Amino acid sequence: MIFNSYSFIFIFLPIAFIGFFLISRFNKTYGISWLGFVSLFFYSYWSLYSLPVLITSILMNFYFGKKINDVLTDNRKIVLITAITLNLALLSYFKYTNFFIDNLNIFFAKLDISTVNNLNIILPIGISFFTFTQIAYLIDTYYDNSKSYTFRNYLLFVTYFPHLVAGPIIHHKQVMPQFRDRKVFKLDYKKITVGLIIFIIGLSKKVIIADTIGLFVDDFYNNFNSIFKPDLILSWIGSLSYSIQLYFDFSGYSDMAIGLSLMFGVFLPFNFNAPYKSKSIIEFWQKWHMSLTKFIGQYLFLPLTLSLTRKYASENIYKNNLLTLILPLFITFFIIGIWHGANWTFAVYGLIHAFFMTINHLWRKRFFLKGIDTNNLVRIFYWLITFSSVVFSMVIFRSENVSTGINVYQGMLGLNGIEMDLPNIKLLIIIIFSMYLILCTKSTFIIVEDFFDNQKLKNIDYKNKIKKKITYYSILSGVLIFICLLQLSTPTTFLYYQF
Repeated sequence: MIFNSYSFIFIFLPIAFIGFFLISRFNKTYGISWLGFVSLFFYSYWSLYSLPVLITSILMNFYFGKKINDVLTDNRKIVLITAITLNLALLSYFKYTNFFIDNLNIFFAKLDISTVNNLNIILPIGISFFTFTQIAYLIDTYYDNSKSYTFRNYLLFVTYFPHLVAGPIIHHKQVMPQFRDRKVFKLDYKKITVGLIIFIIGLSKKVIIADTIGLFVDDFYNNFNSIFKPDLILSWIGSLSYSIQLYFDFSGYSDMAIGLSLMFGVFLPFNFNAPYKSKSIIEFWQKWHMSLTKFIGQYLFLPLTLSLTRKYASENIYKNNLLTLILPLFITFFIIGIWHGANWTFAVYGLIHAFFMTINHLWRKRFFLKGIDTNNLVRIFYWLITFSSVVFSMVIFRSENVSTGINVYQGMLGLNGIEMDLPNIKLLIIIIFSMYLILCTKSTFIIVEDFFDNQKLKNIDYKNKIKKKITYYSILSGVLIFICLLQLSTPTTFLYYQF
């Protein structure tokens, strides 16, 4: 079951919503149980095969969480390390076993050794997300940042259907304390209205823009063979189109998740905040897939950087940058890349961004031309460089293999020639319209922040302004949902479901 389907919108969501608030009127604990039950049903409807994997992971981590939280437990650090190791082993088995076998077979073939057959492994949907969510819980528990939860609450924390399949990766303290607030169990018409608006905005991003431009992207990448050599213009249009598709698809999903949760009275952390407006790669990663960036930064990059700084800090500026900045960046972004999937293309994607981040950090450390950063023309140039770099990196992210990516890169550099054929007019209109939305409209992060800024809402004029905005967005949402419903007969899955 996917968010952009008739069965979800007209059957699952109304039943889950009405059931939660009806049951919660009589017993809040049963209301939480209901949400946990419908979340498991939502997951199993998509893949019944994956359900035992999810439940096993939950039971295992709940047990370890209890052990870590128990002050009487000896060697709590060993328990934590064991738990994290088992989580990563489970993730690696399902996600990387056949990738390892494929690469091993390449090595065996060169030595004329018999190859190994791939295992019949089906990747459980959302395993990367629910694994990282639970690792964060275990680490926070170890450092006494979490409370011991009942199994009912822990089950809901992991399986809560708005975030379960494709994020955001959540911390318990971002979500679970909200379920201790009695207001969550009562209908909040403002939250319901805004939640529905954000859900429809996300649905529109997916159905109207991502799926439409995705048809061209699929045609572009499915054409690759030994003969097809895209020229300069086609290569850039193809990569730009995919960059737009991925943004509207993934941010669309994230908006829908946030909107759905808000309808149930619960705020989820945002995953996007206008990343394509960024004026540096550092800023881009602060605004793109924010929950993953925060997770990797908090639990890998910062500890690794601090550890290397303590061991190898040097007065030699080159050695210092290499060991305490560049090395942690390349390790971190290699892991970010390979987290997305078992393919060398994702590893290369991560390394490309590690290279970009290194340049960005070193540029910030420069001792010359410090005053130019505030100049408007320079800021436009920074944006152009940043956006072009992101579009450039998306080629290898989308490519089926490294050789396909190299082919497109050759085209982007003009090595495959330049053809002056008239581009697809419909595609150009979609690209121009999409770029307008990206650069000239508010992100849903800002929209929700405006609607729920308690400090500003104390001002009566601002409060009236927000009421008018809600009315405007409600009318716009009515038009958008009508258009979307006409196109849901053949819904497509979200791109990040594969990760």
